[in-house]
Amino acid sequence: MTGVKGAIDLEVYPMRRQEIGLARFGVFLLLSSTILAGCVLKDPLSNPDQAKLDDRLIGAWKYEGEKSKDENWILFVGKADLRHAPPGIMKAVSVENDREKQIGVRTHYFFPTCLSEVNYANLLDENPLDGEKEKTWNENRVQQWLLIKYSVEIDRLTIWFLDASAVEKAVTRGEVKGIVEEKGLLKIKRTVFTDPKDLSRFLVNGGDKKLFSDDHKMVFSRIK
Repeated sequence: MTGVKGAIDLEVYPMRRQEIGLARFGVFLLLSSTILAGCVLKDPLSNPDQAKLDDRLIGAWKYEGEKSKDENWILFVGKADLRHAPPGIMKAVSVENDREKQIGVRTHYFFPTCLSEVNYANLLDENPLDGEKEKTWNENRVQQWLLIKYSVEIDRLTIWFLDASAVEKAVTRGEVKGIVEEKGLLKIKRTVFTDPKDLSRFLVNGGDKKLFSDDHKMVFSRIK
């Protein structure tokens, strides 16, 4: 959920750490160009205070994509352990052992949004929570969000990631509100959705198929 060559200034472009964190789900092997390009939301799709837990996600999931026999990626999902967090905030922890027999662990907090029976997860940047012995929910400290789409069918979890090229095209054509930025010395492009209501409108009216494709998905099976 490796393959980036060349130095990236993580201080000039702080989203890199978090986006590479998404890659720890195993997707980086497949979608490195998408992750590096970057697609973020200024605000989440819906109000986290009104979010509800998606109980179907709770449990342990094993990545079913292509990997060596010695590699495993496990995704654990449950309730968030943040003080004062709304009831609908959830926590995902990915654990991976790579070909070098090293263990990688990455944590993300998120909450679900359902639009016309399609499920999305709003992932917050955990960096604002770093440094606290006991992490506390504080939405005001979150400057940007990531968005994924997911589907749960019995014991199968499918996750779709945004297609950076499709996102940039939709914004530049004026189909959905946002801005395209170039960050850092490398002038790496990043697209920012600036209006969650407008993004919701776009997704419900066909934009979902444009921004999320099967070329950018991962499949997990439930561990029983």
